Amino acid sequence: MGSREEFIYKIEHTETSNNTDHLKIRPNLSYVQLLASLLRLDIVCPLPKFWDEITNKFNSGLISEQQMPSPIESKKWYSVSDVQKRDKFFEQITFAHHCGKLERYIELLNQHCIKCFRLES
Repeated sequence: MGSREEFIYKIEHTETSNNTDHLKIRPNLSYVQLLASLLRLDIVCPLPKFWDEITNKFNSGLISEQQMPSPIESKKWYSVSDVQKRDKFFEQITFAHHCGKLERYIELLNQHCIKCFRLES
């Protein structure tokens, strides 16, 4: 498998009031490359508030019978292991891949700063 730089387009520093770093994943990554890049960056999943937002935006373009699996509920967040969180996140990525909308999902991930994601400790 390639280096981290091959999978990540850039992590750009933006001049905002809180100087956050935005994750910019290449939009044309394959399914396997996306999973590998998230593992290399130690990303477990989006934090609850942002995960809900990403899921809702993704589902807004789908018919109700084909909705993305729900993220971990925020009320269950602290009782669920990082492995379970990552499994659920990867389940969503797999869903996006199978319905031909992986680039759309990456676009939604890229709208959030790196601080919006749970990182492995």
